[in-house]
Amino acid sequence: FRTFLKIEDQRLKISHRCGAPGRQTAAARGSILDLVVERAYHAATLLVPGADSSQDARNNCAVVALGGYGRGELAPYSDLDLLFLHSNHHALQARSLVEQILRLLWDAGLTVGHSLRSVSDCPPAAHKDPHFQTALVSTRLLAGDATLYDSLLETLERDRRKRTDAFLTAIRNERDARYIKFGAVVCLQ
Repeated sequence: FRTFLKIEDQRLKISHRCGAPGRQTAAARGSILDLVVERAYHAATLLVPGADSSQDARNNCAVVALGGYGRGELAPYSDLDLLFLHSNHHALQARSLVEQILRLLWDAGLTVGHSLRSVSDCPPAAHKDPHFQTALVSTRLLAGDATLYDSLLETLERDRRKRTDAFLTAIRNERDARYIKFGAVVCLQ
């Protein structure tokens, strides 16, 4: 993974220096890292202790991109924001899988912001953490159980409909805090 990323980062730098727009470069970087995360996931499913098969490991976990990475817009040197979803019944197996995935990603030199949660854990965690709540607006399934991911989307949508005003207030407060800290500059990462 490390060698692949070095080659692809060089390719992106050359492309950008030759005039590729920033948005195109960010999308290309996101696609490259999608490949790495997906391959790390599949490799890790083969290494999970206690799983009867790699298919069992795949059916109990989903890897979800969040925030800017969830939108497919990843600036150079940005970290990967990942949510690892698990079914409540297989939390220990999911934890082992996540440890294997993270080890592979860290060994590749990536910085990964991550959390391991069940679908039912996400709304309460989002209520406590406005940054996480905002990141959950832009999600994308990278690998794993699509049914688990669909369940997350349904749960989040129900929660947002119940708490629309609180959700919008949290977003405004996070934006205001960011403006206080960094100023109202549009092009600041």
